[in-house]
Amino acid sequence: MTLRMTTMFTILLAGTLSMLLFTVKHQMQDMEDEISTLNRSIFTEEQAIHVLKAEWSLLNDPKRLRGLASRYLGLSPVKPEQLGSVADLSEQAGETESAEQTNSFFQSISSALTDVKVKQ
Repeated sequence: MTLRMTTMFTILLAGTLSMLLFTVKHQMQDMEDEISTLNRSIFTEEQAIHVLKAEWSLLNDPKRLRGLASRYLGLSPVKPEQLGSVADLSEQAGETESAEQTNSFFQSISSALTDVKVKQ
């Protein structure tokens, strides 16, 4: 009887261990598939980043930007005659300009607000 119990226990243990081994093997294969998918995704993203960096350096080329600025904005390089110092500016001129700008700013806001009230 003990021989039969031992045999049954051994068979049951072997079956349990084989099922456990099968489950672990299956989980490992799933994880390896996931890792390979992630590695492919990482490689694709690195290539995209490389392309974007190349495009960024092309778009920020100083010669290209200088041409675009002169063509569309009418800008040209700063000439030495255009440079000045803070001492050249009069305090009074700066104060009146800023006060005028502030007044015009508030007037435009108040007119926009009255337009909104009239539309409602």
